[in-house]
Amino acid sequence: MIRLLFKRLLLSVPILVVVTFISFAIMKLAPGDPVSMYMDPSVSQQDINQIRENLGFDQPISVQYFLWLKTVLKGDFGYSFVSKQPVLEVILDRLPASLLLSVSSLIIILCITVPLGILTAYKKNSFFDDFVAFFSFLGLSIPAFWLGLMLMLLFSLKLNILPSSGYLDPLLLDEAFYLQAIDIANHMILPLITIVVGGIAGLIRFNRFGLIKILTQDYIMAARARGISETKILFKHAFKNALLPIITLLGLELPGLIGGSFVIEYIFAWPGMGQLGVSAVFSRDYPVLMATVLFSSCLIIVGNSLADIAYTYADPRIRKK
Repeated sequence: MIRLLFKRLLLSVPILVVVTFISFAIMKLAPGDPVSMYMDPSVSQQDINQIRENLGFDQPISVQYFLWLKTVLKGDFGYSFVSKQPVLEVILDRLPASLLLSVSSLIIILCITVPLGILTAYKKNSFFDDFVAFFSFLGLSIPAFWLGLMLMLLFSLKLNILPSSGYLDPLLLDEAFYLQAIDIANHMILPLITIVVGGIAGLIRFNRFGLIKILTQDYIMAARARGISETKILFKHAFKNALLPIITLLGLELPGLIGGSFVIEYIFAWPGMGQLGVSAVFSRDYPVLMATVLFSSCLIIVGNSLADIAYTYADPRIRKK
């Protein structure tokens, strides 16, 4: 297990370098820069050029990237061009909110898709299967940003029963912890629904097809011939052997949750890394944007590594190999 983790960490280093370099190059090639956005119009062009030179913006992109990488390896992510705060401090302040939203949505998706996938596979071609399939395809066809805006319009503006945006009511900052937790949960409802609808749609169908394939195997028919109950066949034999593709998809689903939450966080003003990253794009806040890309990439790599580790527990043959 330790050897597997070490190997995954070694493989993740070049991936992080490539991802951050491409992001850095795209960011630098985009028109405009922070100097032209935040400088007083009365400042002379000569002074602006001097500031660009002091910040290293006059050097080639490759040189700028390796200078940034050198400082990051020392643990220095620089300072935000907008807030003037240390970037690491800003990121760590936003990270808990993003993890709370992503992990909560992942848990809800699992709790919904696993039992529905098993039931639709067991009752294939029934009315229940067709009913779940209809809503699955409907969920896949709805854009997340549109769904978020419609939910906000209905539950916040029309019905006025849920907050439309934010994380915590400022009036509750000095209140008891349980009151703050309730308010945060209320603010999470709409973003969670928006993320979960898209997440469960594809996963239910994938679980269904995987289990249907397993249920047609010879050892399942042999188990039925021996008189083993359908419940035991489904949960002990079929589902256990269908775990590997499910784990694979979950490893691929985590990047989608993290990446997709960027848009959702911005729509609902959720104070996480997603909202921070989108705001950094518009404000050309290079240090914050690069740190957001780096931390998001690390979370994605950690998610895929956890999926690899889960393989060894789901299938003993992989552990022995």
